[in-house]
Amino acid sequence: MNCDRRFLLTIAAWSALSIGLLSCGNQQGPSPTVSIQSTFPSGEVPLVAGDSLALEVIVRAQGLSGPSQVGMVVQSADGKILGGCEPISISNGVLTRLAATISVPDTTTVRVFTPMYFGNSNKTDVLDIRSFKVVGKRAKE
Repeated sequence: MNCDRRFLLTIAAWSALSIGLLSCGNQQGPSPTVSIQSTFPSGEVPLVAGDSLALEVIVRAQGLSGPSQVGMVVQSADGKILGGCEPISISNGVLTRLAATISVPDTTTVRVFTPMYFGNSNKTDVLDIRSFKVVGKRAKE
């Protein structure tokens, strides 16, 4: 009976150790995110087609576990790329400024995308988006 008891204790110990190791392997940190904290202009006032626009976006990343970069792409409503900036390094929790100057097209919306890239990858599924309404052209003076 003493042998059976040791055998059961050994199995119980191995089971507890295995469950502990399995649960440690499944623990994941927070998923990486990038969020636009602010834009200039704010987007409260519509853009005017034909105007030159100096666009500034402040972003923050969270949940990074290694080297990462964030870029900016500015597109019209029909998907035409209007401008942007190349990806730059970003760190957890640090505000990062992105800037571009575009000519506002005759469209309904201008969208700003901030894709985040991990390591040396040029693909992403983590980004944030802001949209700006565009109104007709400015009257000539």
